Amino acid sequence: MARAVWVDQEGNRYHRHFDFSVTTSRETGIKIQIEVDADVQGYNYTVKCLKHGSASMEVTLAEAKEAASHPTSWCYECDHDLHHKGDWDTCSVQICKDRAWDGAPLVFDTSDVKVGTFYRYEPIEVAV
Repeated sequence: MARAVWVDQEGNRYHRHFDFSVTTSRETGIKIQIEVDADVQGYNYTVKCLKHGSASMEVTLAEAKEAASHPTSWCYECDHDLHHKGDWDTCSVQICKDRAWDGAPLVFDTSDVKVGTFYRYEPIEVAV
């Protein structure tokens, strides 16, 4: 796998690694985060709905980006908000009734979350 090499003004070289990204879903308008996860049972990326806290695990970055573009396929709360537009207790769809619990679904404030892609940099050791 090719790695991006970055050089600063002093000539130091660094490998650039994807750390996480936050995007706004076109489907729902909700902020979604893709982050590198420790290799848990073969999955390398976690996709999180920052509003509801639901998560999906994916193998490749391309699959994670695809899941982030359609959060209604893995976040039941997003699916409910988009398609049913009602209170969980009064929703007539059976899956919503099955998913409802005491009180409203969890909702997190994402107003201070920056949208963008974030990387980490590791210095490349140069043999002298």
